[in-house]
Amino acid sequence: GLAIANAPMWPVMTKIVNELVAQIEKTLNFYYSHFPLPNKVTHMTMCGGGAALKGLDKLLTMQLKINSEPGHVWKNLFPKALPKFTDQYTLGFGTAVGLALRAVEHPLTTHHG
Repeated sequence: GLAIANAPMWPVMTKIVNELVAQIEKTLNFYYSHFPLPNKVTHMTMCGGGAALKGLDKLLTMQLKINSEPGHVWKNLFPKALPKFTDQYTLGFGTAVGLALRAVEHPLTTHHG
């Protein structure tokens, strides 16, 4: 097994991780069975604070047979000078950053000047 599986918190996390894997499998099955000619899912980008849980990406990759890794929150915002935060810290901002990028690309209102 993975070294992280022997960490003290993993016995507590096992049930939660197993439920997460089951929900992802259920979602993938729905996608494959309800869409004509679906593309094969070969990569998962994890976001949110839980994505920073050390080793979760490796466990998901191993159990789902799909490459999984934490996202890079600042990727589309600061191409030259990234903020001085750790990747683990910034994962919790993923949803907010994504929504902000979406709002910039597709504003809900048009301002007439």
